[in-house]
Amino acid sequence: MNDLELISKLGQETPLTPLSELGVVRARLAAAVAAERLANARQRSTVPAPRPWPARRAACVAAAVVAASAAVTVALVSGAPGTAPRPAARVVNPQAARILNDAALAALRLPAGAPRPDQYLYVKMAYGIPGQLVIDQFWNSADGTHTSFEQRGSGKLAPVPSCVDGPDIQPAHPTKQDCYSDPAYYPDMPTTWQAMLAYLKKNYGVRTDNQPDNLNDLGKIISTLLTSTYMTPGQRASLYELMARTPGYKVIPNVADSIGRRGVGIGWAFGPTVKPGVSTVIIFDRKTYAALGMTTYGVGGSMGGEALIKMAIVNRPGELP
Repeated sequence: MNDLELISKLGQETPLTPLSELGVVRARLAAAVAAERLANARQRSTVPAPRPWPARRAACVAAAVVAASAAVTVALVSGAPGTAPRPAARVVNPQAARILNDAALAALRLPAGAPRPDQYLYVKMAYGIPGQLVIDQFWNSADGTHTSFEQRGSGKLAPVPSCVDGPDIQPAHPTKQDCYSDPAYYPDMPTTWQAMLAYLKKNYGVRTDNQPDNLNDLGKIISTLLTSTYMTPGQRASLYELMARTPGYKVIPNVADSIGRRGVGIGWAFGPTVKPGVSTVIIFDRKTYAALGMTTYGVGGSMGGEALIKMAIVNRPGELP
């Protein structure tokens, strides 16, 4: 029997891999290809970033994604002999990964720069559902040591006292009574998805084990940062990369935000300890991949959301861009 005859015989006797297993492998491969494309684009990008991009990362990022995905799958599916099988691990959705990596590429093409410590980040947001919206405006201190201001609906411009003992790394966590230090810009926020994950774990209590509630926490923290914080191109891209590598997110192809702008969504379901049957979507512009806002849906449809109308750097409270 020659080599060709042997190969033919083995091919006939070897069963085909089940489609369920092929789906897992295909998802890993798609995520790895997207990651390598993004890494190569980062190397070609001329946009400066506040942190150096490791030269060797472009060469090994695809292998790292495949290895990490395989490790998670083995750890959660396999068990010791005689034990009950564990729930199947979530895998990265290749369509969601592609959209999020495209959003990261678009972010890297944004103008670089940062606000001065004495400047303010102007944010205009719409809250609620279509026909029942409230428009709020914020002038947030860039470094968190100056007094910020807010205008809720048609109300007056009101001060938000700054903290005298310096910025607090966790927004909305008071360091003193009636004193919230909430910087609009975090210079130390990292620019790689690995470092960003560690940063969110340390400063926001993010957990990454295979629990739906943790997926919900991560998604909402990322959405809040995207719509209320100034980020450099590298910082913004690293958030998108982190989401692209996180299993559980899926694509909602046609969705509208609170003010009616249609786009593509990256969504997730709430876990059993939150609200079963409820899902949340971060909505992106189809052309620019800019984050438009976040909407929550229940069994009866939209339960409300928030839409980012405008974000810009200004020199003083009350100034409009």
